Amino acid sequence: MDTALNLLKDVEVDAIVGPQKSAQANFVMDLGDKAHVPIISFPATNPSLLPPTPYFVQTAQSDDTQVGAIVDIIKTFQWRSVIIIHEDTDYGNGIVPYLVNHFEDFDVRVRYRCIVPLLATEDFVLKELYKMMMTMETRVFVVHISHSLGALMFLKAKEIGMMSEGYAWIVTSGFMDLLYSMDFHVLEAMQVVLGVKPRVPKSKKLDSFVVRWKRTFLHNNPSIKQAEISTFGLWAYDTLWALAMAAQRVGLREPNTFVNESTNNSTNLFSFGTSQTGPELPKAMMETRFDDGLAAQGIGNPSNWEEAEDWGASEKGFTEFVVVERNNQIDATKVTGYCIDVFDTVIQALPYAVPYEYVPFAKPDGSSNGSYNDLVHQVFIQNFDATVGDITIAANRSSYVDFTLPYAEGGISMVVRITYEDMDDKWTFFKPLKRDLWLASIAFFILTGFSVWVLEHRINTAFKGERLVSNLTRLVVVVWVFVMLTFSSSYIASLSSRLTAQRLRPAIKDVKELIENGHNVGCQEGSFIVDRLKGIGFE
Repeated sequence: MDTALNLLKDVEVDAIVGPQKSAQANFVMDLGDKAHVPIISFPATNPSLLPPTPYFVQTAQSDDTQVGAIVDIIKTFQWRSVIIIHEDTDYGNGIVPYLVNHFEDFDVRVRYRCIVPLLATEDFVLKELYKMMMTMETRVFVVHISHSLGALMFLKAKEIGMMSEGYAWIVTSGFMDLLYSMDFHVLEAMQVVLGVKPRVPKSKKLDSFVVRWKRTFLHNNPSIKQAEISTFGLWAYDTLWALAMAAQRVGLREPNTFVNESTNNSTNLFSFGTSQTGPELPKAMMETRFDDGLAAQGIGNPSNWEEAEDWGASEKGFTEFVVVERNNQIDATKVTGYCIDVFDTVIQALPYAVPYEYVPFAKPDGSSNGSYNDLVHQVFIQNFDATVGDITIAANRSSYVDFTLPYAEGGISMVVRITYEDMDDKWTFFKPLKRDLWLASIAFFILTGFSVWVLEHRINTAFKGERLVSNLTRLVVVVWVFVMLTFSSSYIASLSSRLTAQRLRPAIKDVKELIENGHNVGCQEGSFIVDRLKGIGFE
């Protein structure tokens, strides 16, 4: 800032090229406007700069011009959410509102903003990366940081496995422009990174300039083996030519050009003497624009990247477990039920995020797409990542997939038609006891009488059933009385129940009766019960 004041006040320059940082541009821009000295900046790309004045010319592309290209990438691969990673500087913060607004226009959700300090440590970067990997559903990252921070972040991301298939990284032009200067290990870590940068149309003049620049640069820096000119270098070259052309057009004397080489100074100074008129710069410079030309660094097949996993949901059978409701008007599907609630609760309890989407196992018309075995087979052949529903754990299915522990009691039950007993039947008093029990009771009564006669008639000459002499006979009678009391109590209770409540009984006693009579049976469609019934003899 002091340098700019000195140039305007003491040196009385006619134009200033700079500053290099967007944070300084607003201040210098205001000074140039008050002093009527043109400020020409190619490094300041922050789109949040103050509205340009007649004395401020931004010869570089603003960072917001690349937003369209980034959004086009997101739309092409149909990613529905992203994470923005940017440094905590004017450069890093300036593009964020434009990204967010464009993403919202295309229904792309920004799940998280990772703000990285300019002097971030390795521990901070690792902590943020782990946070995004373990707790965030999104695996698509838009990175807008300087090359030094970017090198650190991509090396750490490679270290913890975030540069593998399933992750998508997009870097902005500021990072891409200096990619050639990156260390080999950084470039190796960035093999799955997409990047955007301005497209500079090819021309003979451009090729000639690049050759001459490389020759001069390598001659002045013999220790450097390879040199590439960045887009900022081309913009700087164009800026100087534009300024020289403007000076000649307004009739200034031969430009006396020099560069302030102070390490703390980022301003290039041009002295042209006294300016007769206001600033006049050519409007046409070398065209640099963002379009369909995107630069990519060794990516694989981004179409294989998936943001969420598919979970097949069984929708046929008992709706208490799983039910699928379709709304054809808005083309939406709602999946609910006990199994869905259990699964959602388990996922929410995990210490990391697992993105998933329920996909009904059904045909387009809503009918079933197969049996439960077919649904399980879809997991085996990896068409689905998992299935959720009332799926019984069976031996043949366990050979292909892994089951969770059961959370609902299973089993096989037979449901048959019921019959009603006639309460007005005159033989109702016989029904509390079965025929076998009635016969056993009569036999026990006769046996008891016979036992008493046998024990008494030998020693009791006057035995007429009125007085017992033998103790053994008395014991037999006591047992008989106890049995009769128990028998009568049970009979009375059962008869009372029959007379006060309607009795129900199944029309079919067991499965064997169905098989012997050749009856038809029904079961849930697609269930393992079908094979089980055939196995026990049903046709």
